[in-house]
Amino acid sequence: MINEITIIKPDDFHLHIRDFPDAEKYINDSSIWFSRALVMPNTLPPIDTPEKMIAYKKQIEASNEKIEPLMSFKILSSLKSVDIINFKKAGALIGKLYPKGVTTNSSDGIENLRELYPIFAAMENQKITLSIHGEDPSVSLFQREKAFIPKLEQLTKDFPNLKIVLEHISTIEGVAFILSSSDNVAATITAHHLLFSVDDLMGGPFNPHLFCKPIIQTVEDRGVLRAAAVSGNPKFFFGSDSAPHIKSKKECSTSAAGIYSAPLAIPVVVEIFDNYGKINQLENFLSGFGADFYGLSRNSDKITIKRKKWKVPSEYHGVVPMLANRELNWSLKK
Repeated sequence: MINEITIIKPDDFHLHIRDFPDAEKYINDSSIWFSRALVMPNTLPPIDTPEKMIAYKKQIEASNEKIEPLMSFKILSSLKSVDIINFKKAGALIGKLYPKGVTTNSSDGIENLRELYPIFAAMENQKITLSIHGEDPSVSLFQREKAFIPKLEQLTKDFPNLKIVLEHISTIEGVAFILSSSDNVAATITAHHLLFSVDDLMGGPFNPHLFCKPIIQTVEDRGVLRAAAVSGNPKFFFGSDSAPHIKSKKECSTSAAGIYSAPLAIPVVVEIFDNYGKINQLENFLSGFGADFYGLSRNSDKITIKRKKWKVPSEYHGVVPMLANRELNWSLKK
C-alpha cells in the first residue's frame, strides 16, 4: 500500500474565482494545492477586453503570490480579429466560448459559431487556444454535450491548426470525440465528474451542491471518464471547474450551477487513481499533460500527499463544498 506520494505541484486548467473582493478567498484556497490556475472570464462584467484581463490578473497577483494566474478572455460576438492580436500581446492563453444561456453568466454567449470564423482564424494564427463549454442548450439537459459534438467536429475540419479544449467532459461521446480527434484537441476532466453520477445528484433527495453544468451524468459515463483520466493519454488532463456560490444561492428554488471543489479536488483524484492502481499516472494527469498541451514548462515545485484522514468542513467562506462533512483519506503533507 502506498502511503505517501510526492508529485510536481498540480495545475488547475479550469478555475472560477468570481469577482473581487470575494475572489481573494477562493484563490487562497486554490493556492494550497495548485501552482498555476487558468482563470475563467465569465465574471460580471465579463473579461472581454485586454485591459480588463490585465487588471484582473494584477488583482489576482496582488492577492496571492503563491499561485500564478493564467489568463483567458470571453469570446463575444462583438469581438474583432484585431482584438485577438491585442489579447495575445496582453498574455492571453485561451479564449473561452460559452453557448448562449448554457451556464452561469452566459446570457451574452454565442448562438452561431459560423459568425465567429474570423475570430477562430485569428486565434489559430496567434496560437491562442479555443476553450469551449461544449453543450447545446437547445436540447435536453443530459443530451447537450452529445449534441454539441458535430459542431466540434466541423470546427476541427475547418481549423485544423487551432488548438481546442473541450472543457469538463462528462459523457461517453465526449471521450470518444477526443480520442478520435487530432493531437490539437484535448479535454479537461473534473474531480466531480470522476467521483459522482446522477444518482448522487438526484437519486434520493436533490443535492443542490452537486448541481453543475454540464450536469453529472450516468454511472456508465463516469466509468468511461475514469478510464480516460487514468489511461496515461496526454489528451486528458485536470481542470477543476471549481465554481463557488454562497449557500443561499444553492439552497433555493433557482439553484445556481457550480460545485466548489478547489480545497479538496486533489485528494479526491488521488483516491480514484489509487483505487485503479494507477498512481504512476497521477502526476501526468494533474501536473504534466495540461502544461505540455499549452506549451508551458512543467512546474518545478513539488507537493507531498499522504494517506491521512480528514473531515471536509461544512462551509468555506459561506460556500458549501462538495463532500461537506465527509471524511477523505488523503491530505497535504505540510
